[in-house]
Amino acid sequence: MVESFRLINHHGMKLWISALFGGITVTVLLLIPHLLLGLLLRSEMSHLIALGQSWLDAPGAWREVGAQLLQAVQKSNTILIGYGVLLSLFTLFSALFYASGLMGVVRQAAVEQRVSLGHFFACGFRYLLRTLVLVLIQAAIFILFTALWWFLWPLLPTDWYWQVSFFIVSTGLLLFLAAASCHMWVVMVTEEMGAIRSFGYGFTAVFRRFGSTFVSLFGASFAGILGTVIVIFFTVFPWLILQLLNDSTIATIVGVLFGGLLLLILGPFPSICALAVLFQRYLTHIQNDLFPEDRIKPMFLQAGSGNAESAAARESIASGGAPSKEL
Repeated sequence: MVESFRLINHHGMKLWISALFGGITVTVLLLIPHLLLGLLLRSEMSHLIALGQSWLDAPGAWREVGAQLLQAVQKSNTILIGYGVLLSLFTLFSALFYASGLMGVVRQAAVEQRVSLGHFFACGFRYLLRTLVLVLIQAAIFILFTALWWFLWPLLPTDWYWQVSFFIVSTGLLLFLAAASCHMWVVMVTEEMGAIRSFGYGFTAVFRRFGSTFVSLFGASFAGILGTVIVIFFTVFPWLILQLLNDSTIATIVGVLFGGLLLLILGPFPSICALAVLFQRYLTHIQNDLFPEDRIKPMFLQAGSGNAESAAARESIASGGAPSKEL
C-alpha cells in the first residue's frame, strides 16, 4: 500500500490531467454523433416533445394525450429503436475507450515511471476490443452467478443456519470472482495479453497468490472509497460555505453549479487511486509468482562481472556472432 500511495504522490497530477483531458475529449466526441442523430430525427423528436409538453400542461386530459403519445411512439418505433441502439453503442464504446486509456496511463506510471497524454489515447484504441470482450465475459459470469443464486435460494431449508451458510458461501464466491475480475484487467494491460488469456490468468493469480489478490482488492476498494469521500467533500464544501449568505436561492444555485464543476474536474481521482493500488501491488507482490519464467536469466548473465570469458561471450552475442566453443 505504501508503494501505491507513493505512486499517486509522484504521478498523481499527471494521471489526473491525462484522465481529465481524455474524458473531455471522449465526451465531446460522444456528443457529435448524438447531435447528428438528433438532427436526423428532429421532426419525430419534436412531435414527441410537443406531446409530452401537452401532457404536462393538461394533466386532466392525460388519457387523450397519453394515447396520442403512444400512437406517435408506435408510428416511429423503428426510428426510435435505431436511435436507442446507436446511442447505447456510442456510449458503451466511449466508456470502454476511456477505461482502456486510464488503465494504460496508470500502467505506464507504475511500470515506466512516466506518464504521457498521448499514451492515454494510444491505449484507448489498443485495448478497446480486448476490453469489450473481457466485459462481455465478466458480465456473462456474473449474470450466471446471480441466476444460480436466485435459483438455489428458494430450494434451501427454512433453518436459519442453512441460509446463513449459503449467504457466507455465496459472498465468498462473489469476492473470489471480484478479485479475479480485477486482476484480469491488470494482467491484460500490464502483460499486453489478449482477453481470453487474461481471463485465465485472473483466476490463476487468485489461486497462486490468494492473500495478495484479496489485499489488493480491499486496498483498491478502500482507496476508491477514500478518494470518493474526498471528492464529495470538496464538491459539497462550497455549497455549505455559501449557505452563510443571506440570499439562500443564489447561494444554492451558485453552490450547485460550482459543486457540479468540481465534481466533473475531480471525478477521475477515485478511479486513479484504485487502479494505482491494483497495478502497483501486482508488480510488487503477484507478477513474479504468476510469471516465474521472467526471472530466469541466461547462464552467462549470471556470471560475475569480472569474468573475462563471460564478458567476451556477451560482446560476441551482442555483435551477432556465436559464443566461443571454449566456453
